[in-house]
Amino acid sequence: MGAFQRPMKNTEQNPESFLTALTTLPEREMRKQCFSRKLSSLEPQEIVDLFAYILREAALERTICPLESVLAEAEFLKKTLGEKKYRLTYEAALGSELKWVSVFFTALPPRKTGPYGYDSAEEAQMEQITLGQRRSMSKGWHKSTLLRLLSDPDPVVVTNILNNTRTTETEVLRVASKRPNSAKLLNIIAIHRRWSSNYNVKKALVMNPYMLPAVSVALLTSMLGADLREITRNKTLHLQLSLTAKDILELRDEALGSVSTGCDGRDR
Repeated sequence: MGAFQRPMKNTEQNPESFLTALTTLPEREMRKQCFSRKLSSLEPQEIVDLFAYILREAALERTICPLESVLAEAEFLKKTLGEKKYRLTYEAALGSELKWVSVFFTALPPRKTGPYGYDSAEEAQMEQITLGQRRSMSKGWHKSTLLRLLSDPDPVVVTNILNNTRTTETEVLRVASKRPNSAKLLNIIAIHRRWSSNYNVKKALVMNPYMLPAVSVALLTSMLGADLREITRNKTLHLQLSLTAKDILELRDEALGSVSTGCDGRDR
């Protein structure tokens, strides 16, 4: 029996049932709490099997991947599991059929890090305005002001802009693609109720070398084949993304092969 079919201790811990329940929860905080309770009840190998199941199902486009919504919170897994269990889970993940499960139990930094903030002289003028004023302005209706605030380093300002009904995909892509950038701000986009489901935004996040690898890997499962192949060739991204993209492509190829092959082993 493969790692993806290994049964857990009881039917309530069945990974298929859990994934269905998790993806139907409407709020991120509810999903996070549900996921936290689940992980706390499992042994390290069971946690690895659960992650492998979720990632494989998402990579094969059988479900959405709910992992980025919880992994975008720094130290979530370590806080949930505790230092010892976190380490033991990483060791168990090294033997998983999906090698990239282990990335979720390491503290891999972004491929690149650097100062983030206003670039142009015009935008930099916003720094002369108090933080409270900038936060208030980011909720407003003046498009020119919102554009100037896109590079603000304050998470609340960025969140307000993402929530603003005047904000379009163009503005969000500008933030998601910005380099240098803050992994913390990019994570805000990755978990945003409205923009986290936008494919172009997800792709921009994955292609940004300032994004945390663990969150990018979770997002990879929903990428189209052409984009995955592009990622395998992109030398500016973390090596783990290239390796994971190759694995996802292979998984999909194997799945297609099994569908097109009859029971007698001959291609149809």
